[in-house]
Amino acid sequence: MMVLQCHLGDKLFLNEGEIQVKCLAAHHGMLYLGIQAPLNIDVDRQEIFARKQATANTSEKACNDVYFKLPKAY
Repeated sequence: MMVLQCHLGDKLFLNEGEIQVKCLAAHHGMLYLGIQAPLNIDVDRQEIFARKQATANTSEKACNDVYFKLPKAY
């Protein structure tokens, strides 16, 4: 993990500048970041990411359950 110190307006570039993270503001212990990334890259907070993972795992299990319950064709 890389730990950085930044000032308001500072930018961090990832993946050769494809993704930009800008320090927008800091108020009452909260840091506000602006993230600019291509549309094909998901940018999620931790709780949203966890919810997506749980939904994907549940959907995959449901598909597998249906697949294994199908009658075999002889």
